[in-house]
Amino acid sequence: MNLKEKIETEQQEQPVIFLYMEGMFWKAYEQSAMRFTKEVKAYKLQKRFVKAVNGEVVSMGFPDGSLQEVLRGRELTKIDDKRISFCVGTAFSATEFAAWKASLPLDAVAAAPVAGGVPAAAPAVTVAGAPDAGFSDAERRVLARLAAFRVETASPLQCMMLVSDLQALLKQ
Repeated sequence: MNLKEKIETEQQEQPVIFLYMEGMFWKAYEQSAMRFTKEVKAYKLQKRFVKAVNGEVVSMGFPDGSLQEVLRGRELTKIDDKRISFCVGTAFSATEFAAWKASLPLDAVAAAPVAGGVPAAAPAVTVAGAPDAGFSDAERRVLARLAAFRVETASPLQCMMLVSDLQALLKQ
């Protein structure tokens, strides 16, 4: 199931959350992400422009290992091996969803061009609010790339490539 099909599934006002297994994470998109963060658990949301759907997409995710703990006591419907759904108490209108989505900031890191899943220009990182905590220039670049990397949306290969790139940066 591609992202466009997942987004089309979300086009309803029923109080249902759809979760999709992607790699080692369960992800929710659009209305499901809104319902999940409002009624189940407030996970960090990501809003980014996705060329495949020619629009902004909101998503959130959590590791597969925490599924039982997060959804404890809820009756799940297994659609297939990579999709589950469950009902929640509140239905939100399309207008409420649109206002909620518009209020979220666009993830600048996810919108930046990426190579190997790592943003080309990562933001500067400070440690404990100090502009210079005794780190070398290479160490600051490593910290910035690590802080900008979105492990919840990366493939295992992208994670390995990041580690390899960071090791090379530190050896310079």
